[in-house]
Amino acid sequence: MMSAHQKEKLRRVAHLLAETQQAAGEGISLDIIGLRVDEILREMKQITGENIDAKLLETIFSRFCLGK
Repeated sequence: MMSAHQKEKLRRVAHLLAETQQAAGEGISLDIIGLRVDEILREMKQITGENIDAKLLETIFSRFCLGK
């Protein structure tokens, strides 16, 4: 069962993802998208209380091709 705090964090993650997707569609800089992805990951870590593992980061960055 999720706590109220976790539910709020999950809503924030969903909101940030939607904003980032829209911004990417509008041609925002990949550097800015990368910063937003970092923020999303921090929020996710607060939900789970766990560290995001390297494989997940690799998957995310390979799809966005950040820094290339």
